[in-house]
Amino acid sequence: MNLRIASIIVLILFGGLTAQAIVADGPDGFPNAITYNLTSLQVWLDLVIAMMFWCGWVIYDGRQAGRNPWPWIIGALIFGAFVPLIYLAVYQRWPASSVAEVTADNATTRRTVAGIVTAAFAALTAAAIYVDGSDIAATVTHSWSNIQIWVDLVIMIVFWLFWLVKDANANERNPWGWVVFAAVLGAFSPLLYLLTHGRWPGSHKIT
Repeated sequence: MNLRIASIIVLILFGGLTAQAIVADGPDGFPNAITYNLTSLQVWLDLVIAMMFWCGWVIYDGRQAGRNPWPWIIGALIFGAFVPLIYLAVYQRWPASSVAEVTADNATTRRTVAGIVTAAFAALTAAAIYVDGSDIAATVTHSWSNIQIWVDLVIMIVFWLFWLVKDANANERNPWGWVVFAAVLGAFSPLLYLLTHGRWPGSHKIT
């Protein structure tokens, strides 16, 4: 199964889930899902952070191919994982398929930003656990819209994970601890990988 077919299948399934969420929860379902409690806000921001990693890569990939990346970025920030999936279906390109120039001079800036975002996101996560308790499943399953946001996050983490495995192997690092970390704690894994190694999709050469 090639990337285009796989992405179309996921688009259809994800589109069905989104349609179900809209029908079941109404037009205000997603705003209500995001603001249901601190945990739901944390999951949504988790998705936003994961999306930023894809957006950083698509800027590089679009420019290399002579495509304007900004419509894709704006679309992704509005429609979530639908846009990366469509990009994959149309161009058969995702972070693990790109080869970028090494830009080590930007590593310090990336680490600084990653440190600030990680600290702020960790504070929000701690507040969510303190206020809402540790029963994340109750928040995820609160409504169809909550489930859709969570699946959106999973799709974007998968995009990053395929790049991670390729990048770690190219630099003779074991990626599987980071994979497990991402499966458990979402966007903390790419943030800490960026903080530790100064690397994210589209910023370094991977072969």
